[in-house]
Amino acid sequence: MSTEDMGAIIAGLKSLDSVCETKKYRQLMDKLYADGAKSTGSIIIDLSMWDKTALSPKLKLIKEAVENRQLISFTYYSPERTEERKIEPYRLIYQWSSWYVWGYCLSRKDMRLFKLSRMTGLANLHIPFEKRDIPEYSCDKLRHTKGEIEAEVKFDKSVKWRIIDDFGAELPQYDEEGNVFLKFTWSDVPSFFRYILTFGDCAEIISPAKYREDFSELLKKISCKYDTQLSD
Repeated sequence: MSTEDMGAIIAGLKSLDSVCETKKYRQLMDKLYADGAKSTGSIIIDLSMWDKTALSPKLKLIKEAVENRQLISFTYYSPERTEERKIEPYRLIYQWSSWYVWGYCLSRKDMRLFKLSRMTGLANLHIPFEKRDIPEYSCDKLRHTKGEIEAEVKFDKSVKWRIIDDFGAELPQYDEEGNVFLKFTWSDVPSFFRYILTFGDCAEIISPAKYREDFSELLKKISCKYDTQLSD
């Protein structure tokens, strides 16, 4: 194995060590160093959230449940509702700068993706389950889930960096002034509107007309909240 290969392995171990409560990956790196492996430190990967103390126990619990094929339960906070979930966990996934667990939801009777930072009360129920024939997991940021909607949005050139950060440099198109036009799909209208709101006045829904009209009504409701003075 080449020095470059060993360096890549060490970089991967360091990334896992950033979210691990134990010294397991550190011990593996020490063994590699003892065998003559070297790391230049040119690549640093930190997989932890801002609050590592909240993430590490979740990763450990879910990892053990996946390996032992045991049900887990938790309270999940989504934009639509807060509810108790029980799932058969199959994969721990790091994507979109966050950790997720992918598993079969007993209440939805389907595979679902859950963000770890939105979970509370996570528990291993120690109830075994039979492994299902599950589809291969794939990540396509522009095509989220069933019931997706399509839209075209114009973004001010000042937020070009964010569009490229979110979607890559290949999909966006530009006008003569450098403003960004993007056609993409989203999982549902409410979450699509919430995403557009994060751009302030730097985003404009172009089509379809129905979304443009509904978004205008949403902005009017928001404006009304600030048209009245707060009571003392």
